[in-house]
Amino acid sequence: MKNLLNRETGIMVIVGLLLFSVLTSKGIIIYNEEILVALSFFGFVIFTYQTFGKEIEESLNARSEEAKEGLQNFISLKEDFIKKSIEEYKKQLSFNVVMSKLKDLSLIEMTNIGKEREKVLQILKPQLVLPKLNNLSISQAIGLQKLQSLVAISFLGAVLEKFRSSKSKQKPKLIRQAIQHLKSK
Repeated sequence: MKNLLNRETGIMVIVGLLLFSVLTSKGIIIYNEEILVALSFFGFVIFTYQTFGKEIEESLNARSEEAKEGLQNFISLKEDFIKKSIEEYKKQLSFNVVMSKLKDLSLIEMTNIGKEREKVLQILKPQLVLPKLNNLSISQAIGLQKLQSLVAISFLGAVLEKFRSSKSKQKPKLIRQAIQHLKSK
């Protein structure tokens, strides 16, 4: 308050009052409610600036510093997040490269194992498969002999049945043909 009316302020107040009186006497400024409210507001602003200017400036500077620190913390957290994201991305890329190499290696190994098994099968084929095929051929031959025997017996039975059921004139003729046939063999 001691510097409230210092020299510069006093000069400005005097100049302002003179200017106000001249403008009022010429009829440029007319007294009404709006003018009085505006003059009161400007007076309040000047008084507040003179009285509390330093405190307001310090408060605004403190808030500015807090905002700066908050923004700086946000930026550093954002940088940390981006760095960690980049590291994770690099790990993911290296994992994909390793998996790709593992896939290629697995395909090569599976191909090699397939070739080795094919060779082993070619080696074991004569030892394992051919005896089974021979057994199958023998069983097939035995089955074929049984089938031929059954056909011969059935044919013989059919011939004998036909022979029994045929007329008596043909029987001696058939007997003679059978004897001749047996003698020729």
